[in-house]
Amino acid sequence: MVNAAVVASGAWRRGAALAALLLLALPQLAGAQGAVARLALPGRTMAFLSLYVSEAKGFFPEAGIDLRVTLESGAKTMQSLGSGSVEFAGGTVEAAIRAPEGGRRPIIVAAGTSRLPLEIVARREVAPQQGMPQETPLAERLRLLKGRTIGLLHSGDLAHQFLKSALSQAGLDPARDVKVLGIGKPGTLLASLQRRLVDAIIAVPPMSIVPLLRGYGVRLASGPLNDFPQFDPFPYAVLLTMEQTTQARPELVRRVVRAWVKGLRFIHEHPEEARQLLKAQFKRADEALIEATLRLMLPGVSKDGRVPLEGLERVQKLLLEGGVLKQPIDLSRVATSRFLPE
Repeated sequence: MVNAAVVASGAWRRGAALAALLLLALPQLAGAQGAVARLALPGRTMAFLSLYVSEAKGFFPEAGIDLRVTLESGAKTMQSLGSGSVEFAGGTVEAAIRAPEGGRRPIIVAAGTSRLPLEIVARREVAPQQGMPQETPLAERLRLLKGRTIGLLHSGDLAHQFLKSALSQAGLDPARDVKVLGIGKPGTLLASLQRRLVDAIIAVPPMSIVPLLRGYGVRLASGPLNDFPQFDPFPYAVLLTMEQTTQARPELVRRVVRAWVKGLRFIHEHPEEARQLLKAQFKRADEALIEATLRLMLPGVSKDGRVPLEGLERVQKLLLEGGVLKQPIDLSRVATSRFLPE
């Protein structure tokens, strides 16, 4: 007759041994799955092409990262980063420069783009019947905006400061010669141009390309087409984290940046494959729109993720001239290159 107590005792010992083995294996299992990194984005925009390539190619798992992306509004993105709800955020260089001095502040750990992506698009009636060829002097094109109403997403933002600088260089007074309206939403901005509520808009691709493809807009000026060489290089889209995260979790930051930069390099080393990967990411969108956007945006993708000091100085100069910044800040606290691969 089998002793039930002995059986039970043996089963308990075997169960305890198995539990101990599982506990010992947990760190290895966690390492195999990757460290969790949470990233907030202001939508799946064309500003973060290298991120999508890195996701599609598996560069984050390869670097030991389990990346979890959330989509939020622009303001909410930075709030989530500041509160610690996420460790990383995709944003614009403006967010880091305008952050309050002292205390908790965001820092740029890698660039996504190196060229100004903004474009100025006008209603067809504003430009000559045949449109304005790229060879026409930029000042002549921009002077067509005198007395016009220009729409943009948010008054006072970086696009607004850039617009004022561009108009001034064309001999116009931004305060008197044009009227600027903050529209708030991309769809409303495009509808305002189509319905002739504004005469021109300033936007980034693909939003700036929609009026061209649909026949109610013409391109007056383009950062991607290098109409503004004085703003090159210009680190517009960037990867941000908090200073505290760089100190408390440097290895996590290093791994995320490594995967991000691998996507940047892949775009430049394998442009056609990258183009196909990105078209698949946006397969629900109009194919002609995506193709036109990629043609404009891919050459402006950063090659190595570095944020040049002169680029930060250009952004700060725009914000100072526009009165958004009251005084210069210490730009050495805005970005760091110590997590970038050699």
